[in-house]
Amino acid sequence: ATPANVIALAKSQDSSKPLQVRDFVLSGLPLNLAGIVVCSIIATFWGQVVFQSTSPFPLSACGGTATNCVFLQIPGDVQNMDVDSQACMLLDTTSDTKCKLWNGTIVTVLDYPNAGSYVPEPEAEAEAPEPEPESGAAPDPVPVRLPA
Repeated sequence: ATPANVIALAKSQDSSKPLQVRDFVLSGLPLNLAGIVVCSIIATFWGQVVFQSTSPFPLSACGGTATNCVFLQIPGDVQNMDVDSQACMLLDTTSDTKCKLWNGTIVTVLDYPNAGSYVPEPEAEAEAPEPEPESGAAPDPVPVRLPA
């Protein structure tokens, strides 16, 4: 019981028809059930929007020594997204020599280059070339104002 409910229950004892625990259950149970349904639906959709919970497993979450996954260069379809590489969960029963992809395929880790140490190539940034100074040309004069 919340403190507000306890206070309402205690104060109602002075009235002509005091509240009973049954009154709190009859009103609270439907509200709690409705809250569970609404919050579950909201969490599902907002998880998609805020945390990309329906996206493939990210490389950043699969890179530490404490993780139980490796990132392999295996192209495929993961959660309806085409990927060039994907996370592969290591299987403890095979001494981490095999792993399981999202679609359930079991592969041998050592069959793929850079197993576990895959880092995607950074995207090249287009840099604007700096203008080269003209040879033999004098610099532009800067006008100077003197106080009158």
